[in-house]
Amino acid sequence: MPGIAFLLRANVKAVRVANFEWANGFPSDAGGAPLRWQGGNADWGNLVAVPKADSTPTSELNEFESIALFLAWAI
Repeated sequence: MPGIAFLLRANVKAVRVANFEWANGFPSDAGGAPLRWQGGNADWGNLVAVPKADSTPTSELNEFESIALFLAWAI
């Protein structure tokens, strides 16, 4: 999972990680209606991107699935 690490002090580290899903267009059925993307098998879960009611096959979808903050320190 991608993340950003910050050194807050000489012995304190914070790491922010996020699971972000992005779909650029959707597959379509025979009638042209957009279908959902579903696939992948990552450690933190599968990718599922469901189009909104007014989406078209060329619509984009961005969403955060989870955001976490981890702190670590040394004594």
